[in-house]
Amino acid sequence: MRAAAAGPAPGPGEMAIGVAHAGGPWGDVMARDGLLPPLRPFVPGFDVSGRITAVGEGVDPGRIGTPVTALTTGGARAEVVLAPAALSLDIGSLPPRTAAGPGRGAPTAYDLINTAARVRPGESVLIHAAAGSVGMLAAQFARLAGAGRITGVAGSARRAPALVAEGTVRVDVSAECSREGLATAVQRLAGGATHGKGVLRIA
Repeated sequence: MRAAAAGPAPGPGEMAIGVAHAGGPWGDVMARDGLLPPLRPFVPGFDVSGRITAVGEGVDPGRIGTPVTALTTGGARAEVVLAPAALSLDIGSLPPRTAAGPGRGAPTAYDLINTAARVRPGESVLIHAAAGSVGMLAAQFARLAGAGRITGVAGSARRAPALVAEGTVRVDVSAECSREGLATAVQRLAGGATHGKGVLRIA
């Protein structure tokens, strides 16, 4: 039987997490393709779920053993990873596999809808690249914010079914990722140029 190796020691404001699941965000793909310079030595993984195994100065020792999800600067695909306590959330009874999924996409989508765009009940929302992780989460946050009409722009019809399955997004697959296509989609969302509506906010 192999003895377990000692994990990294958390510094002030950090916690060590015994990894149960690690997400697969686009940042991992970029790092492995050499498009995002990684820290060396490189261990992939930015999003993680698991149980807290140790805490550093300034973190409540009572959290040891608590199941959490967290954002890290890398290394989430190791057995133990360090994460800032400020970027961790207790997950309660949520399955760890589910908790590791949203990663950075969830706070990004939340901020786009609630902080940058400040979506209000009844407003119409256009989500570009709606079939991606941030786009799909943004549609859900827009629905929770009370948006009256949510239109998702997808680059191809094959990416539309997942959005339609949500039951909240009308998908426009005619608008490609060009300036002209997006302009057409915005006009369609506003009901046409003769309706006197315009774009209130761009996030």
